[in-house]
Amino acid sequence: MYTFFERNSLTRTLYYVLNAGLGLLFLLPFYWTVTTSLKTSPNVRLYPPQLFPNPITLSSYSAIWIQREDFPLWYFNSLFVGIFTAIYVVIISTLAGYGFAKFQFPGRELLFFSILISMMIPGQSLLVSLFEIMKRLNLINTRMALIIIYTTGQLAFSIFLTRNAFEAIPNALLEAAKIDGCGDVGALYRIALPLVFPSMATVAIFAFIGAWNEFIVALIFTTTDPMKTVPVGLSILLGVYGTNWQNLTAVATLASIPPIVLFLLSQRLFIRGITSGAIR
Repeated sequence: MYTFFERNSLTRTLYYVLNAGLGLLFLLPFYWTVTTSLKTSPNVRLYPPQLFPNPITLSSYSAIWIQREDFPLWYFNSLFVGIFTAIYVVIISTLAGYGFAKFQFPGRELLFFSILISMMIPGQSLLVSLFEIMKRLNLINTRMALIIIYTTGQLAFSIFLTRNAFEAIPNALLEAAKIDGCGDVGALYRIALPLVFPSMATVAIFAFIGAWNEFIVALIFTTTDPMKTVPVGLSILLGVYGTNWQNLTAVATLASIPPIVLFLLSQRLFIRGITSGAIR
């Protein structure tokens, strides 16, 4: 069965040209950020602007990594928080999704509905309460506070995704594993997890990128420069009376590398995972 764009060569050509144009449009801001980070200070202010830096210089990158001692710490904090948030979200959402999909217990649907309802609550409305809780736990200005908040904030969608993935697995397959001697944990580990691995990878990608890009919580719950993350560090580089655009775009370029690399390495798993359970 052919789609409308695949019926003849003209529509296919238009389809590819349109997608190529949209792709270039979305890549333009990223290209401008990268090229600005490679320009000298006078060339950044040229009008009309340079489309390609000439001469190319890496002075902004050396200034960020060497002269600005806080930036490596920002980068480490973002990586640390993002990685552990992804790990915790995957573990908790996988267990919860499996339980909601394959176990019968009183109040199951009500509990799952309550979890979905929590997705509609604006996170900003919880900041005051969260700050008071973290203060009493002595977790203000710690990476653990960010990990806890990011993990709980992303669990609802992750549980929804993993539940759909587990529901796509036939119960007969798990029952056959139990007949062969596997318990509930064994059936989950040996049978279910390999089948829903794309969904787990998707959850991990969403969790990492969400933690990596988050700004408001990191701004409020970190009080010293060495504990801040990359998005907050970007705001620090914005000057009151002037901004060093080369350094700012250099940080933005470096900040975009981990999410891009992560997605490129796992894009097939991501696509399979995001559609898992959509058709049953």
